[in-house]
Amino acid sequence: MDEGTVLVDSSLWIHGLDPRAPQELKATMQGLVETRRMAITDIVRLEVIAGARGLDEFAKFQMDFDAIRCLDTTTREWRKAEKLSLLLNRQGQRVAAADTLIAAVALSYGVPLWHADRDFERVKHVVGADLRTFWYPKRSPSVA
Repeated sequence: MDEGTVLVDSSLWIHGLDPRAPQELKATMQGLVETRRMAITDIVRLEVIAGARGLDEFAKFQMDFDAIRCLDTTTREWRKAEKLSLLLNRQGQRVAAADTLIAAVALSYGVPLWHADRDFERVKHVVGADLRTFWYPKRSPSVA
């Protein structure tokens, strides 16, 4: 994996697509795209595209996401997510299945996850430092 690659969760995309989003958030996202450091997963893509408000926006999302590296979700990541779900449940933590899968992808590829979703911090609490995160708005990756 390229140095500096960041997996960006749908929670960040939703914030970034809001016309009222802070300019610094939009600039950081754009910087990650321009430096080819942004990555997504198929489930992130689906979560964002599913929110399209029409055919034009749907087509734009598809085109935008086609230009961004998509980290494969293989059987390895699905099984990792299953084990992660078990660990979380044993500790009384309820995390959405999609978020568990996204965290498993970040762990498998060894990339940090940029998000705005408390669930990922619950996962991090269980797995420890192996899951590196940037929790927006507290922290964001550097684009320099």
